[in-house]
Amino acid sequence: MSEKIYRILTINPGSTSTKASLYENDDEVWKANIEHTAEQLDAFESVGEQGPFRRDAVLSALAEAGRDTSKLDVVVGVGGVGLAGIPYGTYAVNEAMLDDAKQGKHAVHPNNLGVIIADEIARTCGAQAYAAGMASSEEFQEVAHVGGFKETPRRCCVHMLNTKEVALRHAASLGKRYDDMNLVIAHVGGGITVAAHRRGKVVDGTDGVDQEGPMSPNRPGTVRLISFMKLIAGKTAAEQKKLVSSQGGFVSHLGTNDARKVRQMAKDGDEYAALVYDALLYQVGGWIGHMAAVLKGEVDGVILTGGLMNDEYAADYVKGMVEWIAPVSVYPGELEGEALASAALRVLRGEEALLEYTSESVWNGFDHLKRL
Repeated sequence: MSEKIYRILTINPGSTSTKASLYENDDEVWKANIEHTAEQLDAFESVGEQGPFRRDAVLSALAEAGRDTSKLDVVVGVGGVGLAGIPYGTYAVNEAMLDDAKQGKHAVHPNNLGVIIADEIARTCGAQAYAAGMASSEEFQEVAHVGGFKETPRRCCVHMLNTKEVALRHAASLGKRYDDMNLVIAHVGGGITVAAHRRGKVVDGTDGVDQEGPMSPNRPGTVRLISFMKLIAGKTAAEQKKLVSSQGGFVSHLGTNDARKVRQMAKDGDEYAALVYDALLYQVGGWIGHMAAVLKGEVDGVILTGGLMNDEYAADYVKGMVEWIAPVSVYPGELEGEALASAALRVLRGEEALLEYTSESVWNGFDHLKRL
């Protein structure tokens, strides 16, 4: 008896692109990385308004490739950081999830659009809509939640989807289990986060949405607060939000969110572009050291992944900073499409339960702790 063929469309919006892939079981039969320029994205007042633009871009790419969506079984979108802090897993898209994603209830980020686009496409072709790989999945150790102000607790908000998949495959390549290893993993792409993985859990990590950690191509990362307060003085709330969500990093310094252009500028002799490019990598290396300290130096490996790691110079720069910590492995690009498809496939095959989203975070503060 032949194996049943499941057809799965994956949707993964990022800061500067929307990735889509079509799978037949484990086989990727089509993919597209639809890039969006800073000018295109700047035309929208908010990230939430980009939904129809990005959805239509995906549908146009599918149509141009002659791909039929009428036979899809599942459309699975990456779970957005705007969702509640829930256990890692695969969820059915429901109204509560859509409401939280549309509002950016817990955070505003382009990947909130993943479940919205997945739901809209699924409705047009009679498929199921799933969400997987929530960046908001909650695994932090309690001490990592304490922020500098009582009102600003830290939260688990890293590139869960790619880093979890890379970690699983890296462990398997060594004949080990992810749940038995301590790893520091840096996702360095359109968005950047660095996290400490202890025995299969992300116990600490930088928040790529709330601007903690290295700067990225269009986000500032950690900044000096007094200087930042002067920078935003007189700006409206919308202007302030736009500034931190899309006008930092390379965009602020060099007017582009394209790391390849910045690298070429550096090669062509632009010394400032070279300095800014190195600064981003320098910050990534510094935060890897921070997360190694979180693991108390008990690090089995450092993993570098994400789009910027396709540049050998970038990978070597960071590797040169941190290889004293533990062996460094580089996995250029990302496995997010594969991870989304695998998550959906496990549910379709009955290997994993489909979870229900309830909009209730598993961590809600420190009220459970005794105080004198």
